[in-house]
Amino acid sequence: MMYSKQESSVNETLLREHYMKADKVMLAIMSLLFTISFAIAPLYNSWVEAMFIGGGTFGTALLIRHFAPGALVTRLFIGTAFMIMTSLHIQQAHGMLEFHFSVFVLIALLLYYRDWAPVLAAAATIATHHLSFFYLQSGGVNVWVLPSTELGISVIFLHAAYVVIESAVIVWMSIDLKKEFLASIELSTTTRAIVKEDKIDLSI
Repeated sequence: MMYSKQESSVNETLLREHYMKADKVMLAIMSLLFTISFAIAPLYNSWVEAMFIGGGTFGTALLIRHFAPGALVTRLFIGTAFMIMTSLHIQQAHGMLEFHFSVFVLIALLLYYRDWAPVLAAAATIATHHLSFFYLQSGGVNVWVLPSTELGISVIFLHAAYVVIESAVIVWMSIDLKKEFLASIELSTTTRAIVKEDKIDLSI
């Protein structure tokens, strides 16, 4: 029993270390997304959106990660923040369809966490954005999700279908990869326990 508790503690420590490493990778990607928002800004003079929405999202992510490195709340926010940045780029480009591709790219990159939670957070965020902004844009509000609402809500549902399929696969892969990660940790821990101080203890 003592060994089991010790093993569990080692697993949690190494998994948290991986999450902290992944946080840094995701923040680096987010800094790139923030930079891209300024590259897009000249298209329709969206400097204010780039500064406040992009900067606010990136700054909040940095703050949360500082106070909760490797924590679930950080992973959830980064998944959400990825989609906020994507939504910003879509808005800045007045709904240009090519900017919707980043939804699929960024959700795939979240696989590095080996955790399904940020993937679902991202999928829920972008689904809420697309549906709400489509109805706002259709009502004449100065927001953009498509180049024109004449394309119809069927385009939104098509995008949603692809997001659901990709997210389902990524969730399954993340669960499987986490199991493999924990199994490798357990194997390493068991090996070290068997071969300890130049002695072999097969009772373990």
